[in-house]
Amino acid sequence: MPRQALVIRGTAYEYWIDEREAVGNDAHLGGPAVTGFAVHRIGEDPFAPGADPLMPDYLVPNTRSSSYYTAPGKTFTLPGVFTLTALSRAHGVMSIRFRWLHSQA
Repeated sequence: MPRQALVIRGTAYEYWIDEREAVGNDAHLGGPAVTGFAVHRIGEDPFAPGADPLMPDYLVPNTRSSSYYTAPGKTFTLPGVFTLTALSRAHGVMSIRFRWLHSQA
């Protein structure tokens, strides 16, 4: 199955939701890195003509726990913008509930 990403477009940034599995290049990962999801903030369209494909993104911590990974049963909150709740993870699929917190995000 091809890998997919959840991309949330705000007014200033895109947020890419990343979930990983301990296979291939990530075989060394364990713990929360492979049980939950992480949120990356992208400042410009990485696929736009002339964009720097090596431009680093910013890994956004969850303000409630100062953690970079959100495990099933937990909620990631970007204050005033959105929440993401990790509902479950089974057979390599992460189920997430998304909710806007502000209509001008």
